[in-house]
Amino acid sequence: MVKIAIIGAGQLGSRHLQALSLIDREAAVDVVDPNPSSLETAKKRFLEVSKETKVREVHYCSSLNDISNTIDVAIVASNSNVRRKIIEELLAAKNVRALILEKFLFQREEDFSAVSALLSKKNVSAWVNCPRRMWPVYQNIKKELQGEKPIELSVTGTSWALGSNAIHMIDLFSYFSNSTNYHIGFPDLDKIITQSKRNGYIEFTGRLSGEFSNHERFSIACYNGSGINLVTYLRWEKTEFIIKESEGKVLIGKGNQEEKWKEEQFTVLFQSQLTHHAVERIIDTRTCDLTPYEESQKLHLPLLRTFIKHLQILKPEEIITSCPIT
Repeated sequence: MVKIAIIGAGQLGSRHLQALSLIDREAAVDVVDPNPSSLETAKKRFLEVSKETKVREVHYCSSLNDISNTIDVAIVASNSNVRRKIIEELLAAKNVRALILEKFLFQREEDFSAVSALLSKKNVSAWVNCPRRMWPVYQNIKKELQGEKPIELSVTGTSWALGSNAIHMIDLFSYFSNSTNYHIGFPDLDKIITQSKRNGYIEFTGRLSGEFSNHERFSIACYNGSGINLVTYLRWEKTEFIIKESEGKVLIGKGNQEEKWKEEQFTVLFQSQLTHHAVERIIDTRTCDLTPYEESQKLHLPLLRTFIKHLQILKPEEIITSCPIT
């Protein structure tokens, strides 16, 4: 029987649990969270979808000490401020074969190298949950344009949480550009820092821009207000895409055609429809479509440094070494 653990039973953790109800083999799941109400929410959400499932048991507990000693895949869905500590405690106490880590990975730069060294020492494979790489719409775009060079990549919208979610767009652009090497600037970030909907965390608004080593330019914009749903624009040498995830719609433009744009529908996949696929592939092949940890830390670090620099400019009297996003 496959042994799976979910550490953190909040909004994302409970959705991971729902997805595991769809797993294609017998499994036992440990769900860990010190907050009883979070465990209760996770239990309720699992019961909503688990009428026909191969998950034979779910154990809800408040401590890592109470989970199985051997874990095939552990999903760390905690907040960023405690993620390193959880990984260290988990790998010290249990035999874990693979990890799926939520983003934003960590708040401090030194955490990335410390966790990297630990994963190597313990011989644990790890991936970071930026799941757009698993969506068929983006996989099909990449497959269709194999060999054609992307030129410009952008995303814009209002109030979509730039601090915690920009890494999703950086990851997607990396997926298309086949590069993890990029530089990023922040002259258009707003000087007003807003409070996140998660207590103790902050958010940014404004625009980030940069370029990958292959010379693909990118722009990521999140503005205050409402009314502009997230729109992603991708331009290759001969083809353009406008993707409206909120509508499940993609517009495809061919510059050399008389009728330039055609519209196609696609299905947006939620976390509750994805996690089991990643877990199955990790168990069967030791790989999956998510971003490997070593690649993801290369994508996280320039973004984290950018946010820290911005905070330092806004608060020059302080020494800032971390950024409270999650």
